[in-house]
Amino acid sequence: MDNFNGGGKMKKVISLGIIFIYLFSLSVNAQTENEVITPDQPSYFTKVKMPEYFQLLFTSNKIGKRLEFMEKRRLEYEKLSAKFNETSKRKQSKLLEHLNNLEANRLEHQRFIENNFKTLNKQNRLHVFDQLQKHQERLIEVKEKLPEPAQQRITVAIASSGKVIQKFNSSVDNIRTFEKLKLLKKA
Repeated sequence: MDNFNGGGKMKKVISLGIIFIYLFSLSVNAQTENEVITPDQPSYFTKVKMPEYFQLLFTSNKIGKRLEFMEKRRLEYEKLSAKFNETSKRKQSKLLEHLNNLEANRLEHQRFIENNFKTLNKQNRLHVFDQLQKHQERLIEVKEKLPEPAQQRITVAIASSGKVIQKFNSSVDNIRTFEKLKLLKKA
């Protein structure tokens, strides 16, 4: 009987620990355009990666969160790239490695959205499609500011984003056409 109660206490401790980590992750994940934490900073894991993991774990809007995280990767990419010309050749290779990791993470979020797009209702599909288009436009703006070695990686990101947008384009066009027809029937 004592073992059973001890197991219950252990579950409570684990549950409280998870709740604490989640709340902690929310408090430290206040990354804005002015205060962007990049992978080359020691606090990146605790202030960015860990909070994002728990936010994805506890959110019901995983696609919305992943869109948000894709935008954070873009901000981090931009800030990290700005450091590129100011560093030594040895550090530049490390920055390129960080840029590659940022793109891999951005791509992971994009693939999740791509794989789950059809599960969304029509209004959410339109919203996600618009957000993906805006994200691609911002990537293009960032590319123009980057040094040559960093431009290669973001070019791949832009092309990848374009393929997803193209894939969703006919679905979104059908939704918009259907909505227009509904409005015309009401008029």
